[in-house]
Amino acid sequence: MKNIVYIVLNKIKCLFFKKLANKLVLLFSAIIILTIISLTFVSYKIIEKESVKNIIDGNRDNLTLINKNIESYFNDINQVSLPNIKYDNIMNALLGVTDELSAEVYLEDYIRSMFYSRNDFEGICLYIVEQNCYYYITRGDGMVLKVRKAYNTDVPNEDWYIRTIKSKNNVYIESLFMAKKRTYSINQEKCFFAYHRAIKNIVDKKPYAVLSFFCNYSIWNEIIRNTSLTDGEQLIFMGEDGSTFYSNNKDNYKYFNQPDFKARLQKQGTNMFDWKSEDKSYLTIYNASDSMKFRLVKLIPYKKIYSAAQTNRSLGTFVGCIILVISVILVVLSANAITKPVKKLTKKMHSFSEGRFDLEAKVEGNDEIAELTIQFNLMVAKINDLINEEYKTKIEEKNAILKALEAELNPHFLYNALQAISTTALKIEAFHISDMVDALASTFRYTINGKNLVRLENEIKYIDDYLIIQKARFGNRLTVTYEMDDNVLDVLIPKISIQILVENSIKHVLEKSFTSVAIIIKAYLEGNDILISVSDNGPGISPERFKQIRFYMDSENGQNENKAIGLKNLDTRLHLLYKEKSSLYIESDGTGTTISFIIPDGGNKVEKYN
Repeated sequence: MKNIVYIVLNKIKCLFFKKLANKLVLLFSAIIILTIISLTFVSYKIIEKESVKNIIDGNRDNLTLINKNIESYFNDINQVSLPNIKYDNIMNALLGVTDELSAEVYLEDYIRSMFYSRNDFEGICLYIVEQNCYYYITRGDGMVLKVRKAYNTDVPNEDWYIRTIKSKNNVYIESLFMAKKRTYSINQEKCFFAYHRAIKNIVDKKPYAVLSFFCNYSIWNEIIRNTSLTDGEQLIFMGEDGSTFYSNNKDNYKYFNQPDFKARLQKQGTNMFDWKSEDKSYLTIYNASDSMKFRLVKLIPYKKIYSAAQTNRSLGTFVGCIILVISVILVVLSANAITKPVKKLTKKMHSFSEGRFDLEAKVEGNDEIAELTIQFNLMVAKINDLINEEYKTKIEEKNAILKALEAELNPHFLYNALQAISTTALKIEAFHISDMVDALASTFRYTINGKNLVRLENEIKYIDDYLIIQKARFGNRLTVTYEMDDNVLDVLIPKISIQILVENSIKHVLEKSFTSVAIIIKAYLEGNDILISVSDNGPGISPERFKQIRFYMDSENGQNENKAIGLKNLDTRLHLLYKEKSSLYIESDGTGTTISFIIPDGGNKVEKYN
């Protein structure tokens, strides 16, 4: 082992320290590399720090402004709920001072006037305590908008009713984020909170009615309109008691509706903490309103926070590599200029020692090297007639081999070049070009990853990238939908198997017509097997063409002049992987074509195939 290390170190020493030019190149290259690495690291840390600070400050200001607008919004609703100058008339109607018909007409007019005064009221209910009935009006019943009357004795047992009656300010705001069953005939799907006010008699302090407003998202959407909610960001609006009124993503809400999370929000401090959920780290920023103590919480993935710094680091690395290459070239040129006279003569002598006698060294200056060069030229001229033609042939062959090697294309260089084009497109805000280049780079990386089997989910991502490029050609003429069971996304399938079928529909249907084409990709369990199919709504395959395709696929070494090579190759791969358990099935009629195949035993039993 020691001998191997010694040999390697000795070769490195000979390579870099034997020649003066190599020493200069090594020295200056090391200085440049250290400088670029240092600048890239320092700039990354500075931008990372500034990015975090700007995001924190911006979101804090945004949450504070939104909370002020929310308080203003609830104050507006509170003003609407107060009887004010109509208090005496309302109490007379509730206490039965006026006749029953007049009281009923007045209460209906009162509810109707409030309902039509705002667009965010999805419904209004007025529960009469003594009569066990309620008047209501709603937008979501599909009927003519009018005030109706209904009887119900269960309302006093409702939690929201009890909280409203016991409230010190006669008000209870109820969250409808997760719809609950209740006795009121109000559609809660469009509502996110209910505002309840108890109407009490000033004299005996007894509640005679409870007024309820069921509010939709119309004004709420205006309040949060300028709030950025991208790249996995979560916005949660919570009450003082921890009840949730709103979350922009109900699917992820369960990960934040936890006692530990709510307890952190109650603590006083910087109004900011870290939270981890599902292996994702979030920066949590929250703001509590001054009077109503509502909490507006925003969770920002750290991945997004550091994205600007990471982009700058990547760009800095890319620019640094370019600068490094240019610098090394300049260093090499400078080193060559310093050692040029000796190097030229040495090269000529080396060539002469190898049997090349048609050489002539250029004489520069009047020094000793120039004199030596003249004598060398005289010697070469005397033996020029001894040139061996075979040596010329060997040199030409070597040059041809070198040029062939230089012409080889490095796939990773091509992938990096596509990433560079995408970055340039983003700089000039040519986003559609960037998306297409990113999609092309992604498909290129996918095709060269060397794997024969991939997860179904990865294949679908590859198809999405492929469709970005195709939709740039065909626009709205091409629509693709997926119908897949969630439990089959991890199944291993042959790489590019589904994409071949999608490309077949595009090539033979979309490219040959001027109409729109819809493609449906399905994947679902059928017993222990997974059935995968691709369907289109094209004109179908003619019987004659169908026979040709079937004959070509069934033959072992058949020739196909009509180009069904992709289907033939896929069918062959399925037989290699799953033997007789799987092959391509083609169905076609005048309404379209469906091509399907089976992944047997859930993809768990696969023949060895490289």
